[in-house]
Amino acid sequence: ANPEPLSLVPLELATAYVNLGQTTEAQALLEELVRQQPDLLPAFQLLCDIYWSQQAYDRAMDLLDSLSPELADSMAAYLLKGETLLQASRHAEARSLFQHLMNTYGWQESVALGLARAHESLNQIPQARDIYGQMISQCTGCGSRVDPAIKRKYADLSLAAGEHSSKVLEYYLGLSQEDPANAQYSHRIIKGI
Repeated sequence: ANPEPLSLVPLELATAYVNLGQTTEAQALLEELVRQQPDLLPAFQLLCDIYWSQQAYDRAMDLLDSLSPELADSMAAYLLKGETLLQASRHAEARSLFQHLMNTYGWQESVALGLARAHESLNQIPQARDIYGQMISQCTGCGSRVDPAIKRKYADLSLAAGEHSSKVLEYYLGLSQEDPANAQYSHRIIKGI
């Protein structure tokens, strides 16, 4: 009721509104919050989520274009712009942005994922599959657990590209064990291979 200036209470309240499905209230609160606290990136992120859900992609891009120079040059802001382009089906622009980020900052999983999604949306299956494969290699190389969704994307794109190798079969077998909720899907694919 009486938030202090520069308080995070409005952001938390807006998050609660979103979780309750009250996006109109959340949007109003967040639009005021980003005017009062233009350096509060989580408020911009949540407001972008709302705009995406409304398919108001131009509003999301305008919001991101209004970021302060310090925030505009952050990786988080670039990722929000890339996601906005993907959501707006501006896949070629998204691919260019993510490729630029990859060339400028080197390998980062979040950038690689955006680039793979852009390639996939442009039906550039081999490029998308190769990036998912690199993501798997990066995780395997450092000993961390590979996200099952990444493995599934790699296996699905390999299959779509006509690869019916034992490697693809092993991915599906592994996925059926790692992700029991989707084991039936993996078993159907395995039978098709």
